Amino acid sequence: MVDTAGIFIHTVKWCQCSGTSQEDKLLQLLQERLFPSTIANPQTTFTFDVLDEFLVNSLEYKTSAASFYHKSQFSSQVSAR
Repeated sequence: MVDTAGIFIHTVKWCQCSGTSQEDKLLQLLQERLFPSTIANPQTTFTFDVLDEFLVNSLEYKTSAASFYHKSQFSSQVSAR
């Protein structure tokens, strides 16, 4: 999960209700304000807060997606210390 505070590893427990579809899993993520990196079997999610921060950085400061991601990696390393 990529968040404004850094990049974190979390295990997701999907709803085990009968008839749960892939679309239901995506809705579960969105209800928790997590945006999946892919539609099929997402392994990475982005919080809505980090997406808002990226939007501001890219529009105001012309920050590339790669630079923003590297900044998130750095934030994770610093907070792990």
